[in-house]
Amino acid sequence: MRRDLDTNSIEGPIPPELGSLLNFTLRDLDTNSIEGPIPPELGSLLNFTLIVLSKNDLTGEIPDSLGNLTKLLTLSLDDNFLTGDIPANIFSLPELVILSTYTGNCFSDSNTSQSCKCEPRGGSILAI
Repeated sequence: MRRDLDTNSIEGPIPPELGSLLNFTLRDLDTNSIEGPIPPELGSLLNFTLIVLSKNDLTGEIPDSLGNLTKLLTLSLDDNFLTGDIPANIFSLPELVILSTYTGNCFSDSNTSQSCKCEPRGGSILAI
């Protein structure tokens, strides 16, 4: 089952219970008013191929658990207020084509140099 919830005026934090929706394969929550941290429970969504949380008010660090999403093709987190390091295991995701974190966030530099380990497939764009 696919769900696109972009531009729906959704407010508040991402409920950790979202991590139990194992039948979903697509999640697009961009351009809402979602705030707070990204719950580590999202790392349980092993069938997800797309996570788009851009243009929200997310804070805190990207959870290491997102590195469990081995089918993930796109992780878009730009235009938020995320901090800390991008977890190193994100750069090793085997199917990751697009990692978009380039505006609005304040990441440290320790792992961003690893972006060269992500090899875009099919000529897709990788932006950090």
